[in-house]
Amino acid sequence: MITEEIILLLISFPFIIGTFLPLSGGKHWLIRGFDFVRIQSAVILSLTFVLSFLLISDASILVRFIQFALLLSLVTQIKIISPYIILKREKHEHNPDDSEKLTIISVNVLQSNDCYHKLTAMVKDLQPDILLTIESNKAWEEAMEEIEVDYQYNKKVPKENTYGMHFYTKLKAENIKVHYFLTDERPTIEAHLKDRDGKEFVFWGVHPPPPSPTEEVTSKKKDGELLSIAKLIRKSETPSLVIGDFNSVCWSNVSTLFAKTSDLKDARKRRGFFSTFPVKPFFMRFPIDLLYHSEEIKIYHMNTLPEIGSDHLPLYSEFSVNSSVTEKPKPLKEEEKEEIEELIEESEVAEKTED
Repeated sequence: MITEEIILLLISFPFIIGTFLPLSGGKHWLIRGFDFVRIQSAVILSLTFVLSFLLISDASILVRFIQFALLLSLVTQIKIISPYIILKREKHEHNPDDSEKLTIISVNVLQSNDCYHKLTAMVKDLQPDILLTIESNKAWEEAMEEIEVDYQYNKKVPKENTYGMHFYTKLKAENIKVHYFLTDERPTIEAHLKDRDGKEFVFWGVHPPPPSPTEEVTSKKKDGELLSIAKLIRKSETPSLVIGDFNSVCWSNVSTLFAKTSDLKDARKRRGFFSTFPVKPFFMRFPIDLLYHSEEIKIYHMNTLPEIGSDHLPLYSEFSVNSSVTEKPKPLKEEEKEEIEELIEESEVAEKTED
């Protein structure tokens, strides 16, 4: 019996602790990492909870306590990811009053990936109105030249540091800017576009750094970059669409704060997880290639596309722009404003400290 209790404790402990650690606000990658695997953790917690009753007949007080902790953790995990669980699929149909439907593909190509033909074939087949490639270097830029005949407007920011970015569109581009928020090593693309009905909107392509043992020890830089972008969007009176590799799951605190700060909607809510990374093993995937949009932009459909040799799946979406002017953004609470400024300041300090 003691052996069963020890085994139960050893299996349960990391998943129980991992449920609540990210809620502490800690920025270290070890803490943030638990936020990424909430779907997988929920499955393991539920299995462990059920098996603890089936396999341990004479439960001690310790076992009952672990079972209670498992249940509490499972409920917490489900509550956090529940906005993305589909109980009833909503219909998002294109109405006669809606503007023409547009399409977009965003994909982190993985800089070292040389399966260029997979992406070019996909683009030629689907003919998206907008294409964003992330981690694209000079080799990728040259490989994508064969699609440029269909894309009059583009912005190319090739880099060899896994933060290159290329933007292609069939829509009229009034202006395309490249921002560097903390360092000139990581670009963010801002494109002012017009749809075929003449309605204006702003496209943002993002790729902040991930918290990981091989890149950034904490999530400070990522959080600061995302919130700096969100503040710019909040000031805009034009509808915005933001897409890219956020290196943050959609249910994380900073993703939620990004949506509030920018006054944008998370396109995944009530649609599903659409997990994009890693491609293999598939059961470890989580959603970090995200899409946010203004109320005036209507999302009809989104899904992941077949793999192209990268560690990310491409993200595809169909949308329309139904107004060129946004409503006044919802006011932020004082504590939210303070948190935003604090996170941006922390990111600036982190960048300077590294330099």
